[in-house]
Amino acid sequence: MTANTRELIVTRLKNVPDFVLVKDMGYDFYYKRIIKPDTGVSDAFNLFCKNQESPTWLTYRGVLTDDYTIVRTEEAIKQIQTNLNATISKQRHYRSGTSVKCSFLLSDYQINVQPDTEADKLIFKLITNITADINVVIQAKLSFNVINGFSGAHALQLNYGILKELSYQNQSIELNNVFILDEFTKRLVHDDRMELSYEDLSNVEGQIQNKINLFKNTKIDDSFLKSFEEEFPKKFMKKFMALYEPLSIEFRNFYYASYIWSALLESEKRIAMEIKLRGFISNYLKQLKKKQE
Repeated sequence: MTANTRELIVTRLKNVPDFVLVKDMGYDFYYKRIIKPDTGVSDAFNLFCKNQESPTWLTYRGVLTDDYTIVRTEEAIKQIQTNLNATISKQRHYRSGTSVKCSFLLSDYQINVQPDTEADKLIFKLITNITADINVVIQAKLSFNVINGFSGAHALQLNYGILKELSYQNQSIELNNVFILDEFTKRLVHDDRMELSYEDLSNVEGQIQNKINLFKNTKIDDSFLKSFEEEFPKKFMKKFMALYEPLSIEFRNFYYASYIWSALLESEKRIAMEIKLRGFISNYLKQLKKKQE
């Protein structure tokens, strides 16, 4: 047998004769070419994955063809950092099935958002169950969120978020809103040149307040909640409604709801759910805009 374990940015399965082990962000992804009954090699691969400290491999139920290209998340992030000539100031990641999500901040990129103390205070109370009148200390930053699928379920992508760090006395939470800037999600091309231009980023930064205002001015009505309930698991809907229903009428809009969704997704760490929900919200807002035109 031959194994290719080199730390590559890109691994093309077409070039793998037998198997390849890809190490990324503390996880192992092992691709094994399937042998036909007549001993001939096929164009399909089985995929196995695990956390590197775990002895147990998980088996992906599907198969991949050798047209698939693997990109290491670590290298994609390094490329973004290099392209923007910036330094990563904070980073965290997790694996969900065969997908990896990494969220990070770049020290050279801050955002200017109008103060929204009352809104942030309310969100903090909802998430922490604090009921007292409090003074929340708030910091808002632009987050970079890379999602990488190792089984072909979705493309390597960069999503921008608004990360708010809210603290009160000895309690603090981070809320990374991945919905407000979803329109600017960028698919990172599977080649050796994963480019991100400053013009792209400056456009995002220039639109942040407009997108916040759009979400605040878009009410959540019963028809949306009905569609939401039909598309997503009852357990997830129940958790959302437990935080959403205490809101008074004036706060029942997409801005507040998007922070609740973001908090729930961060808690559950289900990447497939995040991608589905972001797409659902994006499509709903597009359809609503068409109706209003």
